[in-house]
Amino acid sequence: MFEGDMTIYEAALLYQEISEKLTFDADIAVNLTQVGEIDTSGIQLILQLYFLAQGHNFTLSHIVHGDASAQAFELLQLDVDRFNQYL
Repeated sequence: MFEGDMTIYEAALLYQEISEKLTFDADIAVNLTQVGEIDTSGIQLILQLYFLAQGHNFTLSHIVHGDASAQAFELLQLDVDRFNQYL
């Protein structure tokens, strides 16, 4: 679960935390319901998880969006429901 903001100001720290906690051979769900603000840096982190799952031995099972992430995906014309279909 991500909490707080996922903006350019937190991106490097979030990336480091994700890298340290990422367990391969696992089923990972991303919960964004507690994210208050997200920008394109936060979206990039989510997409990076998606692409890492494609090339490594872990499964990104689904993403649960909160208001901030759903609005950001919509603004960038990334279909939230369709994105989850590819996971």
